[in-house]
Amino acid sequence: IKSMGDLNQYKILIAAEESEVSCKAIKYAFDLCSRLNTPYSLEIVYIIALNPETNVPFLHNLDKANNLDILLDANKPISMVMERLKQYQSIYVSDLFKE
Repeated sequence: IKSMGDLNQYKILIAAEESEVSCKAIKYAFDLCSRLNTPYSLEIVYIIALNPETNVPFLHNLDKANNLDILLDANKPISMVMERLKQYQSIYVSDLFKE
């Protein structure tokens, strides 16, 4: 938990993935936020690591193709995480999610 500019506001950041450990961390964060008596922001991120583009001839298009594959492969895990988040949304809060 990090205190932001205002000492009375907390920022909670959770890195999400499709594992059970991540699911437990997300549940814990929602539970913690439901008990806070001060303003807070809860941010849940899913990181997708893409390959940097290169200026090497013929490899530039290969990097783009690989990155597209990485993004397409990430759709299923991201959907799984979003489904879990929607379960917690109905329990703890409303109007929380942005995509």
